[in-house]
Amino acid sequence: MSLECVKPNSLAGALIRDLLSEIDPIYLIDVGASGGIEEHWSTFGTKLRADGFDPLTTEVGRLNAATPNSQTYWDAFIDGGCSRRSIVSPNPEDVSLTAFDRTTASEYGKIKHQDYRKKVFNRGEELRYSSTRYSLDEFLLSRGKPNPNFLKVDTDGSDFLVLQGAQQVLSDLNCVGVQVECQFHGRPDPQSNTFANIDTLMRSHGFRLFHLEHWKYSRTEFPSQFVYEIAAQTIEGGIQWGEALYIRDPITNGQFQSFLNQNPALLLKFLCIAVTMGQFDLVASTISGLHSERFKDNAYSFTRTLDAMAQDQHPNMSGHKQLIDTFRADPDDLMPSRKSNETITPGGFARIRNFIRGK
Repeated sequence: MSLECVKPNSLAGALIRDLLSEIDPIYLIDVGASGGIEEHWSTFGTKLRADGFDPLTTEVGRLNAATPNSQTYWDAFIDGGCSRRSIVSPNPEDVSLTAFDRTTASEYGKIKHQDYRKKVFNRGEELRYSSTRYSLDEFLLSRGKPNPNFLKVDTDGSDFLVLQGAQQVLSDLNCVGVQVECQFHGRPDPQSNTFANIDTLMRSHGFRLFHLEHWKYSRTEFPSQFVYEIAAQTIEGGIQWGEALYIRDPITNGQFQSFLNQNPALLLKFLCIAVTMGQFDLVASTISGLHSERFKDNAYSFTRTLDAMAQDQHPNMSGHKQLIDTFRADPDDLMPSRKSNETITPGGFARIRNFIRGK
């Protein structure tokens, strides 16, 4: 996913660890975890607990041998639960409509005689699949685990089914974000694995779309250059699929805002997750919308955080208030034609930690 996620060794990463230092860990679930939990989550250090799922038994064994005890990998297919277990997924008609077999990426594997899943996902080992199946709701209930704070789903064709089997997870306000792969082609059917169905489901549970990455795959009849050193996305071609980031938004969701106001620990988790996923304006709007007396002790840290963000984005600014005042006085200052305009990047958190500590 090409989100501008915060790097673990950055000062923003240190800020996250500071904010989380006195609360219980963030709980992440990763469905489709071949290759391991994504690097940016290591920002949370000992404050991360994670369960990863993948049906490739050899890869899961390797991951469990190579990762800390705070992360556990399970060799299992995650599906829609008992009522949907008979559903064939990915559906052959959905697969056909993606026309992936006509893409440059697919043809590359045929020409090179490569099985991408075996070579990349399973480190060249023979493919051995688990016979175990769960829905996420079933797994969490059977293991006595809480609902996660963040859910990542990447199954290459069964993502909507996984979300359908996570109704309890998605209904819990403690789950503040979901990152999910989505396909743009498939049957015009309420059960097809398409972005349209995923988006409807996510909005019905109170989530808001904050990022949508789309990936192009050229057809074999007119190949385009690959984006990375793997046979996958191409620079030109039709949109094939992508990845979506959904987060609960306290500004547009009054129920969630009230919940955060009553749960200071979850607020800190929410802010840290939003920072990690590169959603800095969401961080600022959330802090600005806080009204609860519960956060009086955090007010100084929050104010200094906003000031540090403003100063790193616009070095000539004294702080957040001046940034807002300047924008209101001359909003054209943010236009690309203004030479003074600074590009906003995750590196804009470089001074936050020192500001919070009063240095």
